[in-house]
Amino acid sequence: MKKKLLALLILASACITAMAQTNDTRPPRVAVGFNLGATVGPQSDNYPVASGFGIKFEFPIKSTPVSIMASAAYTFILSEAAYFNDRRNYDNSFYGDAHIASFAPVELGVRVYMDGNLFVEGNAGVSFNLNENHSNYTGKKVALVIAPNIGYAFRFKASKKYGLDLSLGYETRPEDSQLREFGNYGSYNQIAVRAVFSIGY
Repeated sequence: MKKKLLALLILASACITAMAQTNDTRPPRVAVGFNLGATVGPQSDNYPVASGFGIKFEFPIKSTPVSIMASAAYTFILSEAAYFNDRRNYDNSFYGDAHIASFAPVELGVRVYMDGNLFVEGNAGVSFNLNENHSNYTGKKVALVIAPNIGYAFRFKASKKYGLDLSLGYETRPEDSQLREFGNYGSYNQIAVRAVFSIGY
């Protein structure tokens, strides 16, 4: 019990310290970037590689280390055959199982700068299935998407107008497991490295 109380006090102290930091000089930012990652969970055997790109807006809350985040992206997840380009041509006939699962997540979230430019961020929203025959890939045309991450925000020059955010994140599109054409339905989860280039305005 004492250990739990001590851990709770340490956590509360860390939160108070983070919230006590003020930074009135952080401007709103617009950013574009890309990510590259590996899938985990039920889809990792069929779709091992994930990537994507998108746009993100950051709106700092005055006198706090907190920012409101808004983003839209395009995410594509490659099947093993697509990743290795595993298609053969014999007498003008092709075989292979190359598929690309495409999604468009739209998210809102919160970023907290913990110590200088180190940040933690949590986002949630909806993920639109962009595949022509969406039922071959998922059971839902539109589904929940959740994406926490941690990273560091580099700011350049005295004005700090230009920036580069590097982060490691997890993204999940929860999906019930059931049979479909290319295997089993299941959550599309990925762990990815993200690089985002931003401009303050």
